[in-house]
Amino acid sequence: MELVIKEMQMSREGFTFVEVLVSMLLVMVALLFIGETNMTALNLIGRGKINQHATLLLFQKIEELRGVPLEQLTAGEFETPSGTFTINWRIEDHVPYVGTKQIRCRILYNPTQAVVVESLFYRSE
Repeated sequence: MELVIKEMQMSREGFTFVEVLVSMLLVMVALLFIGETNMTALNLIGRGKINQHATLLLFQKIEELRGVPLEQLTAGEFETPSGTFTINWRIEDHVPYVGTKQIRCRILYNPTQAVVVESLFYRSE
């Protein structure tokens, strides 16, 4: 009888090895999940900054092209580097109507040459 009571007291004094392992496993899984969420958030913030900068460059180029007189806009494809981006624009005459110019602006991200933003607009006399 005394042995049973002593065993019950010993089992209540601390955690077993299995309990410690299970709790450590749960803590590790939670930390990995938090770390993965943090990395995803940082990645999305980085992409957002790239998109924001590319959109600003696109708007600046569109405003610049809108300020040029229509007669001075020559047909062709043009590129200008701008930091980690390349600004690409193509001007076509008489598309879709005579006297109209179609202008397509694209902003490319240089390391991958991927199109970040693109816009299409028309100018007419």
